[in-house]
Amino acid sequence: MGRLRVATSSHDPEPQPTFMPVRAERIIMSLFNDIGRKVEALKQEVEKASDDEATHQCSECETRLYTDHDECPDCGSTAVLPLSD
Repeated sequence: MGRLRVATSSHDPEPQPTFMPVRAERIIMSLFNDIGRKVEALKQEVEKASDDEATHQCSECETRLYTDHDECPDCGSTAVLPLSD
């Protein structure tokens, strides 16, 4: 078996590997972690706000609904009751 060779043109400079310094990598990971925490906090705020707007709830699976339904779209139960304020 022969060696694997990469054909390159004599006009193209030889590709140079690029390395990211460890410090830069840590900064980038820190930024991603920070963004992840902020996205999770936003997600929780949105879920809480949407739960506050629900008008009905399934008594079987406790799914909150925003309009009256004959049956729960999640579990199929007919025990959908209005929420009282």
